Amino acid sequence: DPDANSQNSQESVQNITEWLAPTEYSSEASEFRKHVGVHVPGTGNWIFSTHQFEKWSQSEDVGTLWIKGIPGSGKSVVAANLIKTFLEKENHLVLYFFFRHIVDSNSKPIFLVRDFLAQLLPHSIQLASQLKRLMANFPDIETAPIKDLWDALLTSLATPAQVFIIVDALDEVQVGQEAFITDSLLKMNFMRPQAIKLMVTSRPLPGFEMPSETAHTTILRLSGKLVDLDILAYISHRLDSQQQRHLNQEEISSIKGRSCGKEHDLFLQTRLMLDEVLRSNEPIQSLLE
Repeated sequence: DPDANSQNSQESVQNITEWLAPTEYSSEASEFRKHVGVHVPGTGNWIFSTHQFEKWSQSEDVGTLWIKGIPGSGKSVVAANLIKTFLEKENHLVLYFFFRHIVDSNSKPIFLVRDFLAQLLPHSIQLASQLKRLMANFPDIETAPIKDLWDALLTSLATPAQVFIIVDALDEVQVGQEAFITDSLLKMNFMRPQAIKLMVTSRPLPGFEMPSETAHTTILRLSGKLVDLDILAYISHRLDSQQQRHLNQEEISSIKGRSCGKEHDLFLQTRLMLDEVLRSNEPIQSLLE
């Protein structure tokens, strides 16, 4: 009976997912939803036209796109927007994780592995049978060795389907766990760079310079004119949609001018500046000084 088989396999996926105990990676409170929520339509789309993105998405041997930017430059929003874009395309398999050193589960590599397995599980019968065996050997997921779980993931990714893997903020991995990034995560697409497409973000830190300089990797930096245009679009969107205070045309121009006139302006800085301007009753000019 096909319906009974389908129900059994759904129950099986549910049981294995409960055993994996992943983070709430797609809940409303998740990092993914939080950053998708602040993305302004149209911003960041220039990334899809860069030669780095084209090389990464179409090349047979470049499997890693590494996006680097200073804190506040919008890396996490870019990552969330890429995840959303890929998830909305049919037949796109997407695995993702946001490292956060202030969130215990989001700072540990073991949770990345468990999240990836939970995200891949509904698409892989082979993975389900591997995890069933592990589940029988280790009824408590906390006792399952990370190596066994990682090997199950890699085995399932050895089949032909293309998969996009997006990991935000490599530099926020728990101190002492950096070897997982360099020895496991960054090497996962060496076996099939034409099919396993890994996109990672980080600050430009010395510890990550060497691993990012390989023939399998292309680097994209979040800086320059295109980011400035995104920041302007973000300001326009916020000012057009806000109802906190009335602004005349001159005040709007002053707010935009203040942001454009600065070198190295950042999304985070801009957002905080707008929060303050829109909340306050003080004259705009004095707030911008």
